[in-house]
Amino acid sequence: MAVFDLSSWAMPPEFGLKRGVPFRVKVTSQSFHDAYDASTVFYDVFYDARQQAVVVLAPRLLNLEPWVRALAISLDGASVRDRVIRRGRKFDQLVFPTAQQPGRLEISRGSWQASLAVQSSHLQHFEGARVLCTVNKNNDLSWIGDWVTFHHRHHGADAVLIFDNGSTEYSADELDASLAKISGLKCHGVVSVPLPYGPSRGASRGLGRATYLQASLLNLARERFLASARAVLSIDVDELVLPVDGCSVFDAAQASWLGMVSFPGHWRYASDTEQPRHCDHVWINDQNEACPPKYCYRPDSLLGRSSLGVHGLGWISWRLFPRASAFSFMHCRSISTNWKGLRQNPQAKLRRDVVLENLFS
Repeated sequence: MAVFDLSSWAMPPEFGLKRGVPFRVKVTSQSFHDAYDASTVFYDVFYDARQQAVVVLAPRLLNLEPWVRALAISLDGASVRDRVIRRGRKFDQLVFPTAQQPGRLEISRGSWQASLAVQSSHLQHFEGARVLCTVNKNNDLSWIGDWVTFHHRHHGADAVLIFDNGSTEYSADELDASLAKISGLKCHGVVSVPLPYGPSRGASRGLGRATYLQASLLNLARERFLASARAVLSIDVDELVLPVDGCSVFDAAQASWLGMVSFPGHWRYASDTEQPRHCDHVWINDQNEACPPKYCYRPDSLLGRSSLGVHGLGWISWRLFPRASAFSFMHCRSISTNWKGLRQNPQAKLRRDVVLENLFS
């Protein structure tokens, strides 16, 4: 079994503090505030032996930063004075140099105190692997199996890391057990993430600025689990990267002098939307509706070590992120739990794509 935990921490209610909304986000409904993560302060605490430091990953601290800076912090009882805050677009990192991995990180303010386990990194678990990495919630286990099998068959994927964001249809252990049954994997892991994802609606401007979790987890994946992987493909369960002349997208990322390939996506549809599978999504709208890009990266590369976002690098808008790769991905419309709203096929006429059919035969 390979189920991993986070050391997360939320603002205690007695302090009466909440994270504010980022600048330039225009909220239009209560649904935004209902989903917005105003209380999580730390996503995870882990030891990075390469940096010889304890790293605390946090959603953007914003107005909570002065409060966090004022905390008394110790590692196994030894007070910490050296601390660095590194800022990303969607997250902040607190870094505490220490030569050895401590067991606990203790925080206090006045008479209040808390203690968090310092988690271990698991770089050896995925060393040299071609890893599929995603955030999941309640996706059907058969969908996950099909998704992994397709990328193993066409791209040589041999490992999977899934951040399970509080699924209610199955436990993290059950998800991990289902991965163990998939042929072709040399390693896999599930990280239990019972934390707010963030709002998907309720703002007319800047909504993406207020969703921290997914981008933060992709960076945590690299730092705590995948820094020694051969290459990492960051895509969702409803997305399949199409092969190009038998070439693997992992090999393309490895061969890239920047260590990263980015590629566009297009919606694909199933005629039967009641019990859909990926292999049913062989129908195309002649308008060939595009989706934001995704990417595959080499963790030891220049770009692979940069701040990662969902659709590219965290500090470059996906609209500007270069897409020079010959690859593309099919975005399967009916592989969805409809958590962002009901997905329906377009009214326009669809045509069957024989090339896509052959990929599943």
